[in-house]
Amino acid sequence: MRNLFLALGLAALAACSSSTGSETLEPAQEPAPAQTAAFLGNANCPVSGNAVKQDVFVEADGQKAYFCCGDCKAKHVDDPKAALAAAYPEAKPLGNDTCPVSGEAADGSKTVSWQGHEIAVCCGNCVGEFSNDAAAYAAKAAGAN
Repeated sequence: MRNLFLALGLAALAACSSSTGSETLEPAQEPAPAQTAAFLGNANCPVSGNAVKQDVFVEADGQKAYFCCGDCKAKHVDDPKAALAAAYPEAKPLGNDTCPVSGEAADGSKTVSWQGHEIAVCCGNCVGEFSNDAAAYAAKAAGAN
């Protein structure tokens, strides 16, 4: 049995020494983590208080109020603005320090409110421009933190 282990060890050593030395072994690379988009909607249903489903919503003025189920959504289909008010009773600062529109520094003195988030922009021009693609600019602001 001892001779078998010795023979296996010598065979492994011979295989290692037969390489040319010019080969480099790359360390194992882990796959990059999947990027997930930030969800900037209400987390809880404004009717039931349960966790929302991102595919159950009503929309008004480019903003969405999310619900836990179709029954809760049905209560707000006729008045989506009321749903927005219920889903987002107050805007909370997002905390971004870069304007998502221009890429310039944003100190928080100019903001826009979108889906319950107060998003800092750099100037009045960007306040106006924000509404042209609010969802994309909000997502950009959330990623710039």
